[in-house]
Amino acid sequence: METEERTAGHKSFIVLMNLIAWMVLITAVGLGAIHFNECPVQSYIPIYLIIIGGCGLILLMLAYWNNTLHEGFWKQICILCILCIVVFSIIWFLTGTVWVYSIYPPSFNSSAVRHYCQRSLYLFAFWFNILCFLCVLVLIPCCICYFLYECVRTAYCP
Repeated sequence: METEERTAGHKSFIVLMNLIAWMVLITAVGLGAIHFNECPVQSYIPIYLIIIGGCGLILLMLAYWNNTLHEGFWKQICILCILCIVVFSIIWFLTGTVWVYSIYPPSFNSSAVRHYCQRSLYLFAFWFNILCFLCVLVLIPCCICYFLYECVRTAYCP
């Protein structure tokens, strides 16, 4: 009974995290597209949001597809695509972080034509980056603990 409850709780958590990821990534693409020409101080910020959001959405779809595949050629291709997009996304994220934080604080006043950046666009990009860094800071220790747990478990449990 306890295992079933834990499994149900685990599945619910995964579904909730996936829904949040979909909403955040769709918002990134939408804000980047809607405010495409509204950040002249750093015109790459809308492009950054569109591409990072699009890559995230593609990664989610590939992860779902990968879970439906059996071992074989297409599963290997899917894993290779996921790996390539993850590497690109990390590089793109770091580049976008430089673009976002290099203009801090921007002017949100549209009369300052050259130094203006649309408020919701910039603040979303700013907090999106902070949230991603926080997720990585939480994820790394969790992965290390899981790895150590698996090493100990397999060493002592035949």
